[in-house]
Amino acid sequence: MVPALVIVLAVALVALACIFAAARESRRRALREQSYPDHVRRRVQARREGGREAGSVGRGAEPPPWLRQAASAAAEDDRRGRLLEELCAIGGSRGFLTMQGKDRRTREIGAELERMGGKQEMLDAHSVVRSWLGPVRARELEVAWDGIGSWLG
Repeated sequence: MVPALVIVLAVALVALACIFAAARESRRRALREQSYPDHVRRRVQARREGGREAGSVGRGAEPPPWLRQAASAAAEDDRRGRLLEELCAIGGSRGFLTMQGKDRRTREIGAELERMGGKQEMLDAHSVVRSWLGPVRARELEVAWDGIGSWLG
């Protein structure tokens, strides 16, 4: 009875940790978007909501480069948040290392983060894992990511 309660509490804490990490990423994205000029912010918001802003580019025309860049940055932030949530879920449930070796999905996430922002992006994700799951899981993640880009575990 007691071990089951401990497991339930651990899973609940990991879920909360992932929710808080996603909320923090959302706040970061909102702060970054506040630095956009008003006309850019309105267009990015209209694009997210799926609508077209009055006076915006018509359907057949190519959107301006700054709008494509803003949309691309927003999509990448969403992707980064989903990867962090999945990483926290993996670390909280089965861990980053298995009896057969390094967890395959953990390595895929590390490679994707490395592609998105290099070693700094991986370090940021590692610090999130360390703060939410503790130093033991963070060390497991270091070992699991060994050899991805310039990462040495």
